[in-house]
This record gives sequence, C-alpha cells and structure tokens, in this order.
Amino acid sequence: MQTHQAGVATAYIAVPQPLQGHPQAIYLLIGGQVRVLTHPVPSTFDLVQEAFAYRHKVIGIWDQQTPHILRGIHVRNF
Repeated sequence: MQTHQAGVATAYIAVPQPLQGHPQAIYLLIGGQVRVLTHPVPSTFDLVQEAFAYRHKVIGIWDQQTPHILRGIHVRNF
C-alpha cells in the first residue's frame, strides 16, 4: 500500500532544457529536502514559475517508498 504525503515548497529550480541525455525536471525544496518531478508537461514550468512569482502555495506530492520523487504538483492560489 502506498502512503502519499505532501508539503509546501519554499524554493524551486526548473530545468526545461536539460543537457543531452537528461530529462526535463522541476526540483522543489520541501521541508529541507529536494524533491524532483521529471518529465513535466511544458505548462507545468509556467505554472510553478507564476505561483512563486505571485506567492501562491506550490504543493508537492510523493509516496513513502520514493520520497525524493514527486508524483505531482498542485498550486493553491490563496
């Protein structure tokens, strides 16, 4: 059984054009840990950048078995 967890990101690094052989990725700093979402759809890069620019909450979701790999990102605009 997978247990999902979530946390609010305090910083991010977006890599929409990585070096050859590496995937596109968004890295979020959540609770002092870096967590990564690989192969996000192109609009996710804009969504995360806008969320941080307007101080919206960016929430990363992961499971306990692979805590450094994000399963999804959710943006709350309040």
